[in-house]
Amino acid sequence: MLCAVNGTKGQAINVEELLKDFWATRPRRPKQGRLIAGVATGIARRYAVDPVLVRVLLVVSAIYGGAGVLLYLAGWLVLAEEDDEVSPAESVLGRGSSSSSRGFTVVLAVLGAVAISYLFNNPFGGFSGFFGLLALLAGLVVLHNGRAHLGTPGAPTTPRNSTTAGGAMTSSSQTLSPDWDPLGAAPGGWDLPDPFDSTPTSATSATEPLAPPPPPPPPAPPLHPTGPGHHSHVTGVTFGLALVTGAVLAAVSTVTPWLTPGHIVGIVAGVFGLGMVVGAFTRGGRGLIAPTIVSALAAFVLTSAPSHGGAGVGSINEAPTGNVAAAYTVSVGDVRLDLTKVPLSKDKPITTSVNVDVGDARVVVPHDADVELTCGVRLGSARCLDFHKNGSNVSRQLTSKADSGQSAGTIRLTVNNGLGDVVVSRG
Repeated sequence: MLCAVNGTKGQAINVEELLKDFWATRPRRPKQGRLIAGVATGIARRYAVDPVLVRVLLVVSAIYGGAGVLLYLAGWLVLAEEDDEVSPAESVLGRGSSSSSRGFTVVLAVLGAVAISYLFNNPFGGFSGFFGLLALLAGLVVLHNGRAHLGTPGAPTTPRNSTTAGGAMTSSSQTLSPDWDPLGAAPGGWDLPDPFDSTPTSATSATEPLAPPPPPPPPAPPLHPTGPGHHSHVTGVTFGLALVTGAVLAAVSTVTPWLTPGHIVGIVAGVFGLGMVVGAFTRGGRGLIAPTIVSALAAFVLTSAPSHGGAGVGSINEAPTGNVAAAYTVSVGDVRLDLTKVPLSKDKPITTSVNVDVGDARVVVPHDADVELTCGVRLGSARCLDFHKNGSNVSRQLTSKADSGQSAGTIRLTVNNGLGDVVVSRG
């Protein structure tokens, strides 16, 4: 089924023809100026945009949903290197030679399958990965629709009807005259001048000046502006929109439980990402690189950390002398709980828990108490009485008797942390 979109000049462009043209003029992966496989650099050179912006968009979408990883692996598979005959995927199908071995191509395909699985099973949810992939593909279509006339060495830039051996397409509108004989092989095509005839021929007549040489092709536009008069408002406008978005979402979060700190930061990261997309077209927005990466990483950390129904952002510093709360919980912040002044009873154990999503959890228990402790951390370090361990998914249940052997009572304590440190000590 064909679907039409409007071009930059008001002409209807068939999506099927646009995809065919994209495939025929797809970029090649250069060997110079690339960081990994040259996918981002090849796309940037093909469409004359800043390669840094392309890389940042891929990194952000890789962190926030995994779409960037999938698109990069797909580009690695279907885009040929500048000196290769075909892409790695085409080489496996027997359509030509590629510098990538078949075994390595199979590994890339397996990683692509893993990336597809992660796309729908990431910490942000399947919608974020699918939306990120659609956004990247839509941006690529819009970029090609507006800059299809630009090209890279070895790749054609307009629709063609035939293919040469090197993969370049030749125009069917260029037809050769039947009288054209570049080697002079036709019997009647030899017209040698008579050395004794001083009459100038029509080809060398002094009254007929030679045709001027064709003008040189216009230079390719720069990848980013270099003139002193260029100024882009993309960075400032995007920062303003991000601040307004964050403030509005923070106010709405008081009545909408779904708007956790991780979701708010993730939406703000999306605003920065949209600014990067606009900057790729307007040759601006370099000032958005750092905030985009930082906000995307923060959204990933906040969203992947386990939620304990915290009370938001802040810190808790408590040293109860009477009743102990059933739980001390924050989403982002620190918890300091000192239980050394709590009256103990052998008949009634004290039961409480400390839960932190991102931050530190520190609890001090008295020397004369038996402690039944469960401590865990998703990513960080745990120093729970005699148990010390760093790493990910650390969990331990233990029982510790009073130091003197004379127990004044029992404390049943659970301490969980998503990202940070857990410290339980006696004092």
